[in-house]
Amino acid sequence: MTIRYPPSQNAIQKTLDAQLLSGVTASMTLNNVTGIQNLSGVCVIDAVDANGNETPAKREYIIFTGVSGSTLTTLTRNADGGGTDQDHSVGAIVQFCPDVLQQQAILDALLLTVTTDGALDTTKVVDLTTAQTLTNKRIEPRIVTATSYTTDTGISLTVATADIFQVTAQAGALKFNNPGGTPVNGQKLIVRIKDDGTAQALTYDTQFRASSDLALPTTTVLGKTLYMGFMFNATDTRWDLLAVLDNF
Repeated sequence: MTIRYPPSQNAIQKTLDAQLLSGVTASMTLNNVTGIQNLSGVCVIDAVDANGNETPAKREYIIFTGVSGSTLTTLTRNADGGGTDQDHSVGAIVQFCPDVLQQQAILDALLLTVTTDGALDTTKVVDLTTAQTLTNKRIEPRIVTATSYTTDTGISLTVATADIFQVTAQAGALKFNNPGGTPVNGQKLIVRIKDDGTAQALTYDTQFRASSDLALPTTTVLGKTLYMGFMFNATDTRWDLLAVLDNF
C-alpha cells in the first residue's frame, strides 16, 4: 500500500511536452510541473482533447513516484486497468484530480488503524487516550521468593514473571538453571540469596556468564545476604554478571 498524493493546487492541468509511447515507464515530460508534489501521485492523460471533448478511447491513468525537472518519474501505465497502455502525442492534456486510485490508497491506509465503521481497530493499534500515564508513577518489580531449593532441582527462573529472585534460607548447594521464557536484549535480573546459617555452594547453567573482572560467586557467605545483578545479552544469549555484593 502506497499513499498517492494530490497536487498542492486545485484544478491543475498540464500538457505533454514530449511524446509518450506505449511501454515507456521511466518518465513522462510535461510543459511544467508547478503545483505537483515530488511524491507518488496519479494523473490521467487524454481524458479530454484540446477542445475539452471527452476521449475515453485514448484515456489512460498513470501512477508516478515523484518529480524530476519537468518530468514525472517511474511510471505505472494503465494503473486502473480500465483502459490501455498506448501512445500519447505532444500536447496531450494531462489532468491531476481526485480519482479512484488516490482514494483507495487513502482508504487502505485508514483500514490499517480503523474498522470499516470508522472506529479505532484495537486489534491493530493501541488507544493511547486510555493508556496509563507513567509520569510520577512507580513501576513495581516482579518478585519471586522461596525459602530454599534442593541441589537436584535448582532454581528454574522464568523471566516473564520475575525481575527479582530471592532465596531467604538456602539449606543446601544450589544451581541456577537457565531462565525460561524469552528475555529481551538489556533485560535485568537481580538475584538475592541468603543461606540458612551454613555457607552453601553455588553453580550456574550455561547462560550465566562472568567476566575477567567479575567472577560468579561459588558459595554464599555465611550469614550474609548475597546480591547478583545480571543483564541479558541477546547477541550471545547470555546473562552477563554486572555486579556482586556479599556483605549485607
